[in-house]
This record gives sequence, C-alpha cells and structure tokens, in this order.
Amino acid sequence: MLFRNFGSKKAIFDEAVLMPFIEFVQQFVTDWASSAESGAGPQHIAHRYVSGLFQLCRDHLELITLIGARREGSPQGPNARLLIADQLDALVGQVSRYNAQAGNQPAMDPRLSVRFAIAMTVGAAQLGEEFFGIGDRLASEIAAFVVRGAGSQPPKD
Repeated sequence: MLFRNFGSKKAIFDEAVLMPFIEFVQQFVTDWASSAESGAGPQHIAHRYVSGLFQLCRDHLELITLIGARREGSPQGPNARLLIADQLDALVGQVSRYNAQAGNQPAMDPRLSVRFAIAMTVGAAQLGEEFFGIGDRLASEIAAFVVRGAGSQPPKD
C-alpha cells in the first residue's frame, strides 16, 4: 500500500525524513530574515533555531540517521547529501547576510559554525534525556555556546 502512494522506498524516505528537515530550515531562514529586520539579536535567533532543530530531531529520530547518511553504502546517501547540502548553504547564506547587515566580522567560518550548531543539537537529541535532561535550558545553553563560539565581532577600524 505504501509503495502505491509513494512509488519507492526512497520516496517514502524523502517524505518522512527529508521533508521535515527541509521545511524546518526553509521556514527558519524565512523567519530569521524577518526577525533580523525587527532587531532580534543573535542569542534569540540561535535559541529559536536550536530549540526547533532539537524538537525536530526528537520527533523524527530517523533524521539523526539521515544527517549521518553520508556513507556511500546508504541507499539514500547521495540524495540526502545533496538535499542537506542545499539546506546548509541556505543557512550559511543567512548567517553571512546577517553578519554583513550588522557590520560584524565572524570569528569563525560560517560554514563551520552552521555545521557545529547542527552537530551539537543533533548529538544532544540523540543522547536524550538520560544524558542531558530536557527543557528549554538545554536549547538555551547550546544556543549560547553557538553564539559565543561562533560569535561575531564588530569590524576593526
């Protein structure tokens, strides 16, 4: 019955796993662009991102497998890599625009800071309540770490 609706295992995978991640990132980038214009600071933006991604990972634990689907042996690997790369590029682009508009010089390569934020959040979601506990504090601490670790500095005169 599933294959009749989706056509293939890959199509089921894309719909169940890739689409929630893609939709989350696209919505976040859109929301960030409008919230940055309204003066939201980096801590607030990072907290919203980490909280949303953490919840997405907890709701879709298979997303953690997807993010690790870089291995060539995975049937979804090549497709997943390309789709994830597109989302990472969108996030990096938004980080770069935000820094440019604020006149900030990033302390860290935005390509790496985006990936570190995802890795920390996905890792925390995977390790779960037993390791970290739950609640808003975890998202706040990861967001603070991301902002401080990848923080920006005003341009030097």
